[in-house]
Amino acid sequence: KYASNYARLSSNPEQVNSSFTAQEDKYKALRTRQNALLNSTETLVAQQGKYLEKLLARGLQDGEDRLNDYLVQARLGYALSTDRVASASPAENKDYSATIAAYQFFLDHGGESPSRREVMFREAYLKMQQADNLESTATGKNDRSDSLYAEATSLLEKLLKRYPNSSDNDRVLYNLAKAYDHRGDSTAMLDSLDRLAKNYPQSSYID
Repeated sequence: KYASNYARLSSNPEQVNSSFTAQEDKYKALRTRQNALLNSTETLVAQQGKYLEKLLARGLQDGEDRLNDYLVQARLGYALSTDRVASASPAENKDYSATIAAYQFFLDHGGESPSRREVMFREAYLKMQQADNLESTATGKNDRSDSLYAEATSLLEKLLKRYPNSSDNDRVLYNLAKAYDHRGDSTAMLDSLDRLAKNYPQSSYID
């Protein structure tokens, strides 16, 4: 049988070459398909890897955002608690220093919280109250009370600059005028009152 096949193939070499060529073409086509499949698989694996990386990064970012939100609320809650305790204490023992520090810590680490504006005003107001309390237990103005009024002035100015269009800026301008008056700056005081009268003619802060 082998001899018969050999004789048949030997008698028709073109058919043999054609058969080998056809087989070779099939092999090349198969190899091409395998390479294409391999490339496609590698691309898919790479895409899946990038997708998983993005998914993991998004999950980590979401977790970090939630943690930051919690910390912001915790800092605000602590500041409000110290505020309530200080406000409820007897007049002769009122000390807002811990509350002021807590509000300042919130401002330093609270980002763009919706409560930021109110905290800025409350801290400025309490610094003025603290200065008044210090003066009531001393012989008059002192360096610490003057420093507190200066800090309150700076906070109120920043508040107006940061939130210029807030509807209740009349209270900010009123307290700013009070702070400047305490510091003996009559020009800045009158300017604050002029802005109050011009921008908020119906304000309850205008006598």
